[in-house]
Amino acid sequence: MSTLRFLLLEDNSLDAEVIEVTLADGGMDCELMRVETRADFVAAVESSSFDLILADYALPGFDGITALGIAQRLCPDTPFIFVSASMGEELVIEALKQGATDYVLKQRLGRLVSCVQRALREAAEKRKRQEAEARLHLVAANLPYGAAFIVDRDLRYVLAEGAALAQLGLTSANFVGKTLWEALDSTKAAEYYPYYCQALNGESFSLEHYHYDRCYITYGVPLHNDRGEIEAALAISYDITDRKQAETALQQSEARFRLMVASAKEYAIFTMDASGNIDSWNSGAERLFGYSEAEILGRDGRILYAPEVETDFDRLGWELETALSKGQAENECWHLRKDGSRLWGSGFLMPLCDKADEVQGFIKIMRDITAQREAEERLRLLYDITSDLLAAEQPTSLMRNMFGKLAPPLGLDSFYNFIVEEKNNRQVLHLKNYEGISQEVARAIEWVEFGELLCGWVAQHRQQLVLDSAQIATHPQAQTICSMGATAYVGQPLVVQGRLLGTLSFVSRTRTHFTQEEVDLLQLMSEQVAIALERANLLVSIQHHAEQLRRANQIKDEFLAVLSHELRSPLTPILGWTRLLQNVKLNESRQREALASIERNAKLQTQLIEDLLIGAGLTDYSKSSRYVNYITNFHP
Repeated sequence: MSTLRFLLLEDNSLDAEVIEVTLADGGMDCELMRVETRADFVAAVESSSFDLILADYALPGFDGITALGIAQRLCPDTPFIFVSASMGEELVIEALKQGATDYVLKQRLGRLVSCVQRALREAAEKRKRQEAEARLHLVAANLPYGAAFIVDRDLRYVLAEGAALAQLGLTSANFVGKTLWEALDSTKAAEYYPYYCQALNGESFSLEHYHYDRCYITYGVPLHNDRGEIEAALAISYDITDRKQAETALQQSEARFRLMVASAKEYAIFTMDASGNIDSWNSGAERLFGYSEAEILGRDGRILYAPEVETDFDRLGWELETALSKGQAENECWHLRKDGSRLWGSGFLMPLCDKADEVQGFIKIMRDITAQREAEERLRLLYDITSDLLAAEQPTSLMRNMFGKLAPPLGLDSFYNFIVEEKNNRQVLHLKNYEGISQEVARAIEWVEFGELLCGWVAQHRQQLVLDSAQIATHPQAQTICSMGATAYVGQPLVVQGRLLGTLSFVSRTRTHFTQEEVDLLQLMSEQVAIALERANLLVSIQHHAEQLRRANQIKDEFLAVLSHELRSPLTPILGWTRLLQNVKLNESRQREALASIERNAKLQTQLIEDLLIGAGLTDYSKSSRYVNYITNFHP
């Protein structure tokens, strides 16, 4: 496989290096070309071709949306992924609307490799579709005795190819760019109009008709875009004037028709009689539900619904009645495959009528949108749980609530959370939260050393650990969960800014493995738990420091009160004797007594000041000492 070429629009060299290392660690064999300015970006996409574009959203004098617009104009088929430090929900939605493939936050680069792989895979699929469309044009242009037409929702021809056109003296120019009414005479346009409308409404058609004294049979089907929306109708016409030639052409056209439809989109298409019994079954339905045509024909269509859907009320009966009264019935609910697995199907049920407008049965067209629904559910879960965790002062108390929300859709049976604590002067793991494990097991694993059991392995290596049923049975540190009947395991380190806070493990006793999407969801949840725990720890630390500061202020106030009293005590006799010496003539004995008292109290004052300076951590107070000595040594 050749080395992939990626273009990186990033002005921060450190971020660029982290992105490059992340791709390399994820096994991406790629050559990364980095640009920082608009001019360099335009020059790069104009002069070279790239398999993928990674771009920061905010750059000096340039922004990601503008870069996306340039890429859409110069290389519209190249996947474009935003890698930014922060993008609000509105910016993300706008970027995706403008054609961005995906976005990854810089603080969650663990998603980068999977997003890149998915984008490359989707780009490859898009190229295949484009190649299929090119083959369609080629096949249509060479259809023997026939022609292929595609009209958009305005009934304007966007394709008209085939040998039958030349046989009638026509070319693509007679149709392409013109509406049905502009390309055909009013009689023929009025004849074809309801059939094209039928296809654009989602129902295929077949029509046998005459044109220029020749007999044709035309088959029409709706064409869907990547979002499942009907954007055009495909009609293939064959000249069946000569029955033998027509039969041969029909066999070839059916094969080509099936190939083209299968390459365009995977749909289950089957018909039922008036009672809901299945009487036709296409290959798409076989792939979707797992039943072969021989297994399903004649069986009640209700077997395709999940048990709870038919338990609540007769869903199929309601769809049949609605289709009869309103022309169609929408169908979006849980369905059941042959192997018992479930899928979320979306489609329509419509009546099939004959030329006399008598209902002969029903046709159902549906597709599997399970992945889309599960992705929406995962996003909702992530939003709800993240909101709860960030709003809680003690996120550990909400872990059971988080587990309660995750358990049903993911088939989880237990979780346990360890926090890193000090014990005997070393760090160990302490079991703080759990559910779905017995008290006996909880006591046995209350304290776990780094490297011990699966959670200890996760803590020691600081990396996610995912095990399926076979790996659990053979892993040397999985004895505990193996004894619990575990068949699938995900362990996640709780790390914030390089610091390990603990571990969070999830266990299933019914699943044989977790899908990559489920593992990614559990990782995101664990990252949010780690952030919430760090936030709670910071809050506790701030509260502790605030209490220490309050206590220090209290001690300071008490100290100043005592100091004020102690400083005033020596000053009183000094001031008193000073006034006597100034205002009263004392004999020599009294003068000596006064000076002795002044000296004694001045020395006491000096000692208090020195004690205060030493207590404050000040050792250079020679100037103050000179003043004190002057006072104590003063003699009139």
